[in-house]
Amino acid sequence: MAQAEAYYGREIEDHDEYWHLKELEQRYGRQFYQWIEEGVPTRAMGDPVKMYAHRVRKETPIPWDIELYNQKSVQRNVGDRARERRRGPAGETSVPEVVRDVVS
Repeated sequence: MAQAEAYYGREIEDHDEYWHLKELEQRYGRQFYQWIEEGVPTRAMGDPVKMYAHRVRKETPIPWDIELYNQKSVQRNVGDRARERRRGPAGETSVPEVVRDVVS
C-alpha cells in the first residue's frame, strides 16, 4: 500500500480505494492526473457534481479572524450557562409541591 500511496501522492485508506483509483486512472487517463494534482477526493473523481462541490469548498476563503469568532461563541455559551446557574433549575418556582402534584 505504501508504494501505491507514493505513486498516487495521497493516503489510501483501503484496497477498495486503491482499486477505485486504478479504475479511474485507466478510464480517464491524463484527466485523472490533473484531478490528483488538484487534490480532488477519490470518491469525487469522475462525478461532476461532487467535483464541483469540492472546487467550491476549496475556493471559499477562511476568515482571517476565525479565532475571534470562535472566542465570541465560547464566551456567549459560557455566559448562557452562568445565567442558567444563577436562575436555578428550570421550573423552579415558589409553588408548593402539593400544588405541583395536582397540576401534573
